[in-house]
Amino acid sequence: MIALAHALFGAVFALLFRLNPFIVILFSLVPDAEFILPTFHRGPLHTLLFLVVASLGAYAYDKDAGKAVFAGIASHFMLDSLTVMGVPLLYPFVNSYFSLHFFNTNQLSMLTIIVCVVVLFHNKKVSHAKAPKLFFVLPLLVLVPLLGSTQPIFEQSCPAELTPISEVTLYAGEPVLVEGVICSEIKDYTSNSGNAYQDFQLCNQSEVRVFKQKNVHQNVLARGDAVRVCGYYTTDYGGELYHIKFVKKN
Repeated sequence: MIALAHALFGAVFALLFRLNPFIVILFSLVPDAEFILPTFHRGPLHTLLFLVVASLGAYAYDKDAGKAVFAGIASHFMLDSLTVMGVPLLYPFVNSYFSLHFFNTNQLSMLTIIVCVVVLFHNKKVSHAKAPKLFFVLPLLVLVPLLGSTQPIFEQSCPAELTPISEVTLYAGEPVLVEGVICSEIKDYTSNSGNAYQDFQLCNQSEVRVFKQKNVHQNVLARGDAVRVCGYYTTDYGGELYHIKFVKKN
């Protein structure tokens, strides 16, 4: 989800519930601060634990601020839960993302921006709604994704020892560290969830497909590069290294 979509959705929440717009919009963006933190995206800041701690902390200081913080974070979770990836609401107690699986990220971002602009343009009518009295419904809406589909969170550290490429099939669903030479052209690919990937074959006596998100270092790769790759081997898509932790040139 792009920041503009989250900010506009937060602005609509601030308008509906007559809350401090600055606080709501700010905290509608806070969960994505994970991009600059040493953690996986849609991780600890996308959990009910963070929502409760942040909201109660603000509420102890000022009741209205607490409501605004809750609304901002809740708005972020609600949008992300509609995407294919979902949100890890129960992490670290349950190691899964929960998703309602309705949209890919790009579709939802554009739809959110359009709808929010229309709503904010008609703000006089919206501001007279009785939404503030329905604030208690928000916690229930945040929990709705728990009724949707789940997929595991991959967060284990990379093993210290290399696994021969010919043996990665023995470690399905586990992290492996392999090395070899990129023996195909690097293909750019965008998934249905809107994520950008680099797709290539890695060879060393045997070969394996590597499916790496572009925001994972290293991106300046070419055919013939000798690299070391850490990721998870999965058979969900025909057999490949997925959820890549890193790619390092030798």
